[in-house]
Amino acid sequence: MFKNKIKNQNKSRNHKNLVTVIKASDNQYVQQLEEVYVEEIIPITLEKAKDDASHNVPSSETKNFIQSNFLTTRFNREIINYKSSSQNSQQQFHMNEEIKIFKRQKTRLLEKVKKVKNDLRIKERAIENLKSYRERIAQYNKVFPGILGLCTGEALFSATSLQLLMPNMLLSLLVGCVFGVALYFSALIGCNILRRTNTRIQFIGALALILSIVGGVFLTLGNFRIEYLKVMSNGQTGFELSAFQFMSIQLFMFTCALFLKYNYLPLKSEIEKYQQWKNAKKGIQKDVRKKNDLENTLETLEQNLSTSLITRRTLISSSKDVELKIKAMYEDAYQVYVSKNIHFRSDSMIPICFEDNQGLPPLTLYFQDDSLLEFNNADMNDEI
Repeated sequence: MFKNKIKNQNKSRNHKNLVTVIKASDNQYVQQLEEVYVEEIIPITLEKAKDDASHNVPSSETKNFIQSNFLTTRFNREIINYKSSSQNSQQQFHMNEEIKIFKRQKTRLLEKVKKVKNDLRIKERAIENLKSYRERIAQYNKVFPGILGLCTGEALFSATSLQLLMPNMLLSLLVGCVFGVALYFSALIGCNILRRTNTRIQFIGALALILSIVGGVFLTLGNFRIEYLKVMSNGQTGFELSAFQFMSIQLFMFTCALFLKYNYLPLKSEIEKYQQWKNAKKGIQKDVRKKNDLENTLETLEQNLSTSLITRRTLISSSKDVELKIKAMYEDAYQVYVSKNIHFRSDSMIPICFEDNQGLPPLTLYFQDDSLLEFNNADMNDEI
């Protein structure tokens, strides 16, 4: 975005430089023409006026005065010379080409924007349809710490009893951690086994088998714990303890973890749907950025074209001003001719053609055509 801003500033600066250079060229042309006007055209005009006046030409009844055609021809030649040398004579062509390029680029950009918007709608519908799977995963994530605590908490606490087998406390805690992880995966495996059962009898049988296996492990740990407590108290605990008590506590926690897994653990298909939801979510963010970039590019394209057209119309207006200055010199030269002709006439008459300024033949002007400035606006806003 920052690069595009710098690029637009550079283009704007280039347009300003182009206007400055060409206007300077136009001003130089007008200045040179004014010198020619003073040093060449006016002297010729005065000489011609005196010569025609000496013969009382044009006559007093003349309505269409052709003797001034030398001025018309000369200034028409200046108009043609300026058009040939002016860099502005191709501005209309350049405007047409830029508009054609703009419309092609705009068409492609609009097609891309349309495609991105369609993709966005599809992904938004997908997100809405997959929303329940996201909620399902969110529910499991909430209960997951509890499942992990139930599986590992009691196992880690009873790890101290493993010091009967290994005197190193750190090593016994490490083994306890491994055992806790094993219990977690045991709950996961048990959950999958229970979900594969088809009848209530199969469910009860599978549950009994799982609890029996895990209970046997807990009973062994319970015996270790009893022996550890006897060692630590020198055989006098003050109360009677049973390995079944410790087994019952651990088995109860494991059973809670197992049923939490059974009720909240997402199915493989649900995880796949959740992954689809995540991909659609990422895709929406990517498509939104892409859509914004395309819309910014389109806006920049329109701004660049607008700036270019304004520049080119400004240059055409500059040429229009030059032509008007040439026309003003032409009319002034004619008035010089008229005044000198009347001054030196021997009949002291004022010809009819001098009284009617309409009698002066018009110059052939090119840049006064308003369509050079206006038709591009309509063309630019045509439907694509």
